[in-house]
Amino acid sequence: MRRLISGRPSPAMVVAFVALMAALAPSAAALKGVNLVSSNDIITGAVHKSDAGRDSVGPNEALEDTDRGGGFTGQQIKEEALGTVPNAAGLSDAALIDGASAKVLRGRGVTSVSRSGPGDYTVVFDRQANKCVDMALLTGGSSGRIVVNDSSSNPNAVLVSTFEGGVPTDRSFHLVLSC
Repeated sequence: MRRLISGRPSPAMVVAFVALMAALAPSAAALKGVNLVSSNDIITGAVHKSDAGRDSVGPNEALEDTDRGGGFTGQQIKEEALGTVPNAAGLSDAALIDGASAKVLRGRGVTSVSRSGPGDYTVVFDRQANKCVDMALLTGGSSGRIVVNDSSSNPNAVLVSTFEGGVPTDRSFHLVLSC
């Protein structure tokens, strides 16, 4: 009776065994981290600016990544390097106006504010305001009314009137221009 296992494997068995080991062997790993490429994983000079994706984050937009998770934190983003979100561009003109002094306390897009009488203001923007929607809100705890109209003499200006009890009164207000 012939033995089932002889002293030497057949050439077909050797080829099958090598193929099985190759199939079961783990893939080669080029990076030490998981989904993370660090500077010691890349040969100096191997990656050029043209290799980066069109919308990738570069050194001008972010600071050194210290997040262990591999992402960016809010403190690492250089906000001044970012542009305006296209859908939010129309909401970029807004201001808080002090009614007593007719001055912009904070905001952007307003080039000047003038007061022509009690509660009557002319607010001039750096864009054409008569093609936009105006939104205004009185500040402070007391009730009142605010009215906003386009200026007939200046397309970049809006006329704001503030009232308390039906009487024109100097009031501070928020003004937003949505285009």
